[in-house]
Amino acid sequence: MYIPSVISLTSQEKKALYGLVAYSEKPLKNIADKVDMNYWTLYKIREKMEERGLIKEVIIPNYKALGYELLVAGYGSITKERMKMIEKLEKMIKKAKQLPRFSGIFYAFAETYRGFVLGAVKNYTEIVKNLLYVDRLVGIREILVRERPKVVILPYEITEIPVLFDYSRLLAREFSMPMLPVKKVRTPEGKLSFDELRVLKKLVERPEASIKQLSQWLGIGRQKISRIRDKLFSEGWCYRRVIPDVKMLGYEVIVFAHWESNPTRIENFEEKKIETLGIDLSRIIFLAYNLLEGFVIALFKNLKESRNIVSLFSTFMERENVLLSEPEILFLSLEEGVTLRNHEHAYVLSALP
Repeated sequence: MYIPSVISLTSQEKKALYGLVAYSEKPLKNIADKVDMNYWTLYKIREKMEERGLIKEVIIPNYKALGYELLVAGYGSITKERMKMIEKLEKMIKKAKQLPRFSGIFYAFAETYRGFVLGAVKNYTEIVKNLLYVDRLVGIREILVRERPKVVILPYEITEIPVLFDYSRLLAREFSMPMLPVKKVRTPEGKLSFDELRVLKKLVERPEASIKQLSQWLGIGRQKISRIRDKLFSEGWCYRRVIPDVKMLGYEVIVFAHWESNPTRIENFEEKKIETLGIDLSRIIFLAYNLLEGFVIALFKNLKESRNIVSLFSTFMERENVLLSEPEILFLSLEEGVTLRNHEHAYVLSALP
């Protein structure tokens, strides 16, 4: 397994990386203005970072707007036998055409004995179909029935996702840059046409694609492609994100935490109150919750540092009485673990017509 080494960045490279991540939805010229850099300097630094594998650009679809009903997270321990099954399944997943149904997972990480997955499905029936389909392929249910992983099912309709794979606040803390507000996720109304869906799917599959390339691949005129692409981003059907390789930046621990909430307390708990408690949320890269439960994914430099998240939950339990019980927390090593899915959303959209 290839493990990228930790790299050192110059002050210019730090500024460029922060700008690319924090303002990922803006054109490169606008990003250069935001971080007070020369356009060509930023352009060259970005190329260098892409070549080294430090950053990659992804386009995240708005699943709620596209008719997906459930955000699903699964987590638990992984026996050696189960890990072999998962590795076998992952090899088959890479041959996407062989697994048309198993498409819901867009992020998954596993250590030798534990891990978690994150995905989106159209409805509960799709969850069962996926499990049955995978079982026929690799017989994984024989292992799962002995020690079932836990599954968190959050309906998009009543779920808030205030942090959607946004690494900008993490880098702001790391590089002493201005801490930007959390980017709000909008949900447009209406439906997309057949051609608009085709363009969205191709954009998610190939986020670097130019108007010319999209036109050639899809057989749609360039002007129409341009109009559709502008609509998809401006109305909130999808979001552009620049994802840094956190291992190369020296992060060693990824934390997954799941909790159950006290609905009467959390309903009256103001979001701004979190700041008054002195809690640092900059390490969070994904956060989803409703009145009943939620989960979070956060990054830390080392295990000792990551223990701070325990005190965060303790504060909510003891002082604010927001949580019903002790949350379940996985502390996973980025160096020893395996990223089975890394911000890959093209598979998920195969469920669309």
